[in-house]
Amino acid sequence: MSTIKVTIIKTTITIIGIVIILICFTLPMVSRINNTDKTSYLTFQIGDNESTFKMLDSIVNMQSFDKNKLNIFCEICAKSDGALSEVLGDYCYKIINRYPKEVITEFQTNSKMMEYFGSFIAFEFYSNDYTFLSPEVQSFLQHLENKISCDNIEMIETYDKFKTTIETTLCDYFKKS
Repeated sequence: MSTIKVTIIKTTITIIGIVIILICFTLPMVSRINNTDKTSYLTFQIGDNESTFKMLDSIVNMQSFDKNKLNIFCEICAKSDGALSEVLGDYCYKIINRYPKEVITEFQTNSKMMEYFGSFIAFEFYSNDYTFLSPEVQSFLQHLENKISCDNIEMIETYDKFKTTIETTLCDYFKKS
C-alpha cells in the first residue's frame, strides 16, 4: 500500500474520531422526557430554583399519565434537599390524586418511588398539623382506595403498603415534635 493511501486512511480515521468526540461533548444534555428507558439528562441543577419548579409543574399538569415524567419526578425527589423537599409533598399529592391507579401500579415495581411519595405526603400532612386519623388524611386515603381496582389483589396490597408508609412516617414526625 502506498504511503499516500496510508496517510489518507489515517487522516480519515482521525477526522472521524474528532467528529465523534465533538458530537459527544457538544450535544446539549436535554431532558429526555419521552425516552423509552429510565435515563434522563437534566439540563438544570435540581434545587429551589425556577427550572426545577417549571419541570415539577409540567409533570403535575401532564395531560395523560407519562411513566417517564414520573421517573423524572422521582429523580428530583431523590436529589432534593432543604426548601425543595418541603414542597414536594404537595406535588406528590397532586400526582397521585390525578393518576392513582397508574402511580400505585408503578409502586409495585419501584419501592423507592413509594417511599418518596409516602414520606413527602406524610410531611405535607404533618406541616398542616394533620394526624393520621385527621379527616383530611382519611379522606385522601379513601379517595385513593375508591379509585384503585378492587379486583386486583396486588394493587390492593401495594396500596396498603403505601398507606402504612404514610401512617408510620406521619407518626414518626409527631413523635419527634
